[in-house]
Amino acid sequence: MEEGGEKNPHQMILKKTIVVDPTLLEEKTTETVHT
Repeated sequence: MEEGGEKNPHQMILKKTIVVDPTLLEEKTTETVHT
């Protein structure tokens, strides 16, 4: 049961990182297009 509880918070952190990843990728793509 402890493993399931620890896995829940870990998945939330991964989801937050995935949300920030696309934002950074989009900014990098815009810079490449401007250059």
